[in-house]
Amino acid sequence: MGRHKNITANIFPRQGTFLNKKVQVFFHYDTNKTIGGLVVRDDVEEPNLTIIKLSDNRYVLGEECQYKDES
Repeated sequence: MGRHKNITANIFPRQGTFLNKKVQVFFHYDTNKTIGGLVVRDDVEEPNLTIIKLSDNRYVLGEECQYKDES
């Protein structure tokens, strides 16, 4: 662990515009079955992770699903 220079006890990747936004999450491009979520991490620099907390308290990576702004 600890392989990204911009993640330390005091440094974290710069965050993007989706941070703290409510989103609708769906899987396998099935937009008929969505679940609400909240973006809790939206890196705009390495390691470029997006993490979403689903309304049922599970967490998924942005690369494991598709999502769109709830508004």
